[in-house]
Amino acid sequence: MANVIKGNKRAVEKVLVVKGNETLPTDGTSLNGTGGVVNLNDGQIGLVDVTPGSGTFNTFFNNASSFTFEQIPVARVVQGTDMSATPSQARVPFTRRPVEASLDIIGKQVTSYTGKAYASPKRSASVLAISATPQELAKYSIYLGFRGRRVTEFDSGIQAVVKKKIEVNTPEFSTLGLTSDQDYLTQSLAYAIDQNSAAFTQQFGNVGGNWRVMAFAVDLSGGGSGTAISAITAGTSVPVVVTPAGTQSITFDAELVATLADVVTNTALTNFSTIELIDPSTYGTGTSDYLLIIAMNETTAYIDRDPTLKIRIDAGAGDRFEDEAVNFVVGCNPFEGQGTYRQWKIYFDNTNGQRGYSQNRDLYPVLVYPTSLVENETYGALVIEHYSSTQVQFTGTSISPNKTIVLVPNSGSGKAAVLDAFNDWLAPAFPAVTI
Repeated sequence: MANVIKGNKRAVEKVLVVKGNETLPTDGTSLNGTGGVVNLNDGQIGLVDVTPGSGTFNTFFNNASSFTFEQIPVARVVQGTDMSATPSQARVPFTRRPVEASLDIIGKQVTSYTGKAYASPKRSASVLAISATPQELAKYSIYLGFRGRRVTEFDSGIQAVVKKKIEVNTPEFSTLGLTSDQDYLTQSLAYAIDQNSAAFTQQFGNVGGNWRVMAFAVDLSGGGSGTAISAITAGTSVPVVVTPAGTQSITFDAELVATLADVVTNTALTNFSTIELIDPSTYGTGTSDYLLIIAMNETTAYIDRDPTLKIRIDAGAGDRFEDEAVNFVVGCNPFEGQGTYRQWKIYFDNTNGQRGYSQNRDLYPVLVYPTSLVENETYGALVIEHYSSTQVQFTGTSISPNKTIVLVPNSGSGKAAVLDAFNDWLAPAFPAVTI
């Protein structure tokens, strides 16, 4: 019996990236044009028949005829680059290839075919209900514990958890005649946190905040003049706090919107709840009655290989809050997400990127490898795990595992066609996947 040598080999990765709305090339078109030109646009991918002896060798089949690996046993996934039309043009420091290609994929030697859909990152968030009749001349305290990989590595001391505290001493409400004592306390607590927030550094005079957290005053019923949660989409700028430097706003991105959606699901807040402006000159005249805190992402270095950005904030309410038996409710747990540009860029640089240019990231840590990944894009991924085998010695077979990854942008219109091509080709052995 032949000796099959598997060992502990790790799969050799090849990452191919679709750009924008690129469609698949026409069936039967040759991969190679004249003068070294490749018949692919930048970011266009295709399946090429590379079956030895095939009458359609080195031509595209993108499954207009729903070919499977039973008709085309060996295929290669190829991707055009910005050098496909001008292969002789030099680039510094790295000249890109006119075509990026996977290793040969033998249909019967595919061991796994899966899809990895994009999932939005989310941030740690918690909500605290403020008493409608807060105690006058009392101390209300909030404790914040910051946890995360970067916190543990760079910021923590002997206790291993970075802890912060803010407290507000309430005035003698009975002598002030405020419209809402509840609003006074809510705004005061939020303001005290935002004074220390890295989101508003240099906006509070000499107070330079560096806490990775933001606080919002919220009107549960939505009867105030603030911004309704339902009206907040990616790109919405929401006024948050008035500082000595003026009104400061936060522009919500997709992950903050996803965080708010979880907060609405898991707490008393609703889509009708409004984020009210925190203004020391109007304490006690507004309608805010809930405190919302949301963690910020960690800052990154110029060259940063740590894929983790999220912080978990463990929030607690103390002193008078304990007497009132209220505490924070977790609205959203931190999640790094999957399929972000940054995640795939780190993965590419650590694998395909450095290997493709015979470089060593430990020796040359600041090299930036050419890639078709688009910054701020999000991707779904098709992952094909396969292997090649080679005879060694007289009776042995060496198995070499490979992994071909095809990234498809969520903003493009070509996803369905790409999925159809791969699903059809691998249909005899694997169910269709979605991303």
